[in-house]
Amino acid sequence: MSRFEHLGNLADANEAIKIQERAVDLSPEGDPNLPTRLNNLGISMMQRFHHANEEEDLKQAIKYHQRSIVLTPPNDPEMSTRLHNLVISLNFHLDLHPNPDDLDTAISTEERAIELVSEGNPNLPTWLNNLGSLLNRRADNGGSLRDLESAISAHAKAVDATPADHPDLPIWWSNLGSAYRNKFIHTGDIDALQESISVLQRSVKMTPSDHADLPGWLNNLSSALGSRFAYTGDREDIEEAIEVAREALEVVPTHRIFLRATSLHNLGTTLMVHFTRFSVEEELVESIACLKEAVSLLPEEHAERPTSMRVLADAQMVQFEHFGMVDSLHAAIENLQNVVRNTTEGQVMHHSHLAGLGLALAKRFELIGDEADWEKSIKYHVRAMELTPPDHPDVTSIYNELGYSHLARHRRLGEEQSLKDAVATFRKAATWKAGTWMTRLMAAREWAKYAPSISPYEALDAYKTSVDLVSVAAGLRFTIQRRHQHLLETADISRAAAAIALSVGKVEQALEWLEQGRGLVWSQLSQLRAPIEVLRVRDPELAERFLSVSKGLENAGAQLASASSSLEEKMVLQKRTGEQGKYAKEWEELLSAIRAIPEFENFLLPPPSSSLVSTLPHSGYAVVINVHPDRCDAIALRRGFNGGKPLHIPLSSFSFKKAESLHALLRKNLAEAGVLTRGDVLGFERRDEDGEAEEAEAGEGESSRGLRVFRNSNTGRKDTVEQVLRDLWTLLVRPIVTELSLKCTPSPTTRIWWCTTGVVSFLPIHAAGIYRGTDIGALSEYAVSSYIPTVGMLTERARHTPKEQPGLLLVSQPDVPGMSRIPGTVVEVELIHKRAESAGVKAYCIEGDNEANPEALMKSMQQYSCIHLACHASQSTREPLASGFYLHGGCLQLSTIIQAHLTSADIAFLSACQTSTGDEDLSEEAVHLAAGMMAAGYRGIVAAMWSIQDRHGAQVADDFYGDLFARSANEQGIDGSKAAYSLHNSVQKLRKQLGVSEVAFLAWVPYVHFGL
Repeated sequence: MSRFEHLGNLADANEAIKIQERAVDLSPEGDPNLPTRLNNLGISMMQRFHHANEEEDLKQAIKYHQRSIVLTPPNDPEMSTRLHNLVISLNFHLDLHPNPDDLDTAISTEERAIELVSEGNPNLPTWLNNLGSLLNRRADNGGSLRDLESAISAHAKAVDATPADHPDLPIWWSNLGSAYRNKFIHTGDIDALQESISVLQRSVKMTPSDHADLPGWLNNLSSALGSRFAYTGDREDIEEAIEVAREALEVVPTHRIFLRATSLHNLGTTLMVHFTRFSVEEELVESIACLKEAVSLLPEEHAERPTSMRVLADAQMVQFEHFGMVDSLHAAIENLQNVVRNTTEGQVMHHSHLAGLGLALAKRFELIGDEADWEKSIKYHVRAMELTPPDHPDVTSIYNELGYSHLARHRRLGEEQSLKDAVATFRKAATWKAGTWMTRLMAAREWAKYAPSISPYEALDAYKTSVDLVSVAAGLRFTIQRRHQHLLETADISRAAAAIALSVGKVEQALEWLEQGRGLVWSQLSQLRAPIEVLRVRDPELAERFLSVSKGLENAGAQLASASSSLEEKMVLQKRTGEQGKYAKEWEELLSAIRAIPEFENFLLPPPSSSLVSTLPHSGYAVVINVHPDRCDAIALRRGFNGGKPLHIPLSSFSFKKAESLHALLRKNLAEAGVLTRGDVLGFERRDEDGEAEEAEAGEGESSRGLRVFRNSNTGRKDTVEQVLRDLWTLLVRPIVTELSLKCTPSPTTRIWWCTTGVVSFLPIHAAGIYRGTDIGALSEYAVSSYIPTVGMLTERARHTPKEQPGLLLVSQPDVPGMSRIPGTVVEVELIHKRAESAGVKAYCIEGDNEANPEALMKSMQQYSCIHLACHASQSTREPLASGFYLHGGCLQLSTIIQAHLTSADIAFLSACQTSTGDEDLSEEAVHLAAGMMAAGYRGIVAAMWSIQDRHGAQVADDFYGDLFARSANEQGIDGSKAAYSLHNSVQKLRKQLGVSEVAFLAWVPYVHFGL
């Protein structure tokens, strides 16, 4: 056998086994050497089985090992080894012929072997690892949660008992990671999945690149990442899962057929999942090819064949749904029927296979109309539900698919009862607490979509659940970056909910849903910084613990991930992610404890409408504008106004379609003007002797940096910025001004805080007006405008008083490496500094490369209540927290500012380009630098909707601070609450100076104020 082991010549193995069998036959009963000869013969049979794959060899090995154990005295030191050898043979037999009794025998035999060895025995880690794998297998085949916990314990003991430099340690780590993932599959415990990924990453890292088992470890990691994507929806997870699966397939040896099948299965699965979310067509084709090959490599009786066939059926279903390929639907049903036939009700995924077949038959019924398909669909779904524990996450999925089956019948036959059944079933799916938020939200959307056909009040219930689930999608266990990614899926929910509430006259409910379902990430940061002085008096220890955990959560949430990170960096990030999950769990527990205290029942709960109204500033209105394809409305709030209730203002002349067309028109004009970055040069205009505007070129010395100069040659065009402002005034803003009975005045004192939704968030409402002709009028003659992400953020800022750190920090960055020059920033900051000196305001300048790095600037920001940033800025729509301000020594990212806890922050003037323009896909989250700076602690922000010109930027800033310092003359420092008035006056001055033209609008309209 030794020569066979080295050379692999089957004839050597045959000859050796023949000799060993002869020796056994010649051994008399009672021969003390017979147990040893039987054990060795069993080992030889297993070696030949591995080479030739003859099942008879495996059966003989089991027989010889069993006989060897029977003949071995109980106290024989070789007993434990012989027990383990039997388990190895049984394990391979279970791969070919799954049998619960054989599995129980294997587990009890391995447990007996482990009991017979002492700690420190070199075999112990191997046997513990094998026991863990067997317990995992039993958990998958009708076992219990106790099996899962015992499996994790066994694998963990194997790791602990193995020296750090032992070559088998990566194996034990990988199997421990798989055990944690299995626990997640069975229970939905996300913490178990996070631990799984951490452990599997460690296993891969410590495995040499030429190790024979590396493909297996990579497959395990890929599967775990895919599982996390199914739970969180994070694109980085599924893309990394694909990358790892490809690596596994590349390194698997060609002769390891089953391992290649596993690698193909994993790659096919991840590609199919990625396609369903991101629709890259070639990925689906590759997915199906991989899965077909995986199935073809596995024998009919192989335990993993039904799993690969099931995923192949899923991919074929996707192919049918996206491309209408009916043959793919029929193939999927045939494969699913095969899977159901070849799995038993005790197996962990059997309920899922039944539900999948039920869904496929429902789709075929909707297509063809065969009543038998629909009846079987319902039967399979009902049986799947019966087989699924009530606390299993899959209950939600099965209800969701059953709802589709009822819906398919309604679509095919028009039966009203089927629609009612569908709505009722979607309701169950959406409200089943054990389900993942993604599946529940999917069900809630379907529930809300069809509920109005039953009753508007049914729709209200559906939207309440939907809005609640939006909060779950943006839960604190996720980083801010991932919360924003999740919210891409939910952007329209709060607007749709508000529209249905307003349609039945529930104005307060509409307002509360808009508050609850929008601006979530920034609102959460406010919650994590909640003042808890009252709680500290009641329970100082609980208050301090809550503050500590809140700070930990905030810092963990601000971390950034990158798909290009190294494995080491991903391991660090994964560790932090796990810590964040623990922080989130503890935070929720502390929150429950606080709310259990009398008078703290509503601590950090979304405020009711009455509370929002009563805590508004006294100086004006908050106006929420909701745009939805069904209707557009405004909700106006003010202290002491309308009996303390929000006022509903239907916007019958405005529409969602109109909002989209105005946005498209504005973007078109901005693109033509080339206003992309700060300092873009526009033509500017002077007034001739008759008062008409005439165009002039940019003055000598202005920096155009190669960008196009806008020329207003299309006088009389309808598709202009002026037309956008006219339509906004006529159709949207003037009806609100009229309803609020605002008075026209040259110097208005009434404030309006605009809280916009959807595409209206990208329109310059503050500048709405008709600026020439017979019907001249503009919002600026009635009110001073500001913007707010949510009403709650305004009320929170109104309560916040910055700590005493008066003064103004001035930052000028005219010549950052790699960026276009903006020389006007130097003049701008010099003018402001002179203003500050004249007013007796403490001011400090950071210019050029002197202290112009993120670390030094953050230190200075702690010492000044106000900051003026005259520099380039960037806004990342993919990673909002990576947005920031360019300094000579690097980019100061929003994530860094947020983590700094700026307790003295008051006013930030962002004299940079597009600092209030957010991500169109995240319109409800106000993902832009202005809102981010508010979240970082600043009470008010001056920002720009598009690029500002150097020349005008300096003038507006100079006039702004001159006005603000004058208004703050009686204060100890700068009074940030007056900033909106100062910006209003300085911009109106520029407007009157430039006259009426497209170039003028592009120059003064972008300036906006956010916050208090």
